[in-house]
Amino acid sequence: MLYPCIEGLLHKLNQHVKLRTGLSKDLVVSATSVHSNLLNNKIIMSLVDIDMETGLNVGTNYIEHGNRFLSKNNPVTFKINLLFASHFADLELDGLKYLALIIGFFQANNCIKINIDPSRQEMLSASILNLTEENKSAMWSRIGASYMPSIVYKISSISIEDLDHGILVPKVTDIAIDRGQMN
Repeated sequence: MLYPCIEGLLHKLNQHVKLRTGLSKDLVVSATSVHSNLLNNKIIMSLVDIDMETGLNVGTNYIEHGNRFLSKNNPVTFKINLLFASHFADLELDGLKYLALIIGFFQANNCIKINIDPSRQEMLSASILNLTEENKSAMWSRIGASYMPSIVYKISSISIEDLDHGILVPKVTDIAIDRGQMN
């Protein structure tokens, strides 16, 4: 569900920016590289990390299916870190203005509902990830780009599960206790 969540979030961010600015074109773009001239005068959204959420992925679900149960593992839940970088070479102040719109979106919407498909929604939470100067420098070095005005958000509670598979197990109809030989 990573792709639909990121795509849905990108769509909501562009709607927000268009509403606030009156622009007709998308200003927020998803990119893995910040080197392209096609990204000039854009806010670049880039996935910089994926981590599994601990404590939320334990157990198995049993769903009644006729006279048997479908045994399925719980979804695996992830948090991702998204970098939003202002790439406005000529007008850096405009870039900061648009970056502020991204911050404003998450300030107003720290819980975001994303439609995965007509029958399924994900509820995501967003919070600023404060990086030390050393961590920022390392991140920009890994990306292979010069520093740009930016902010990183941690997006939590993205679940992934295989919706098509499970194991059918018979229903338990009675319980027998084998007392065996007791000493």
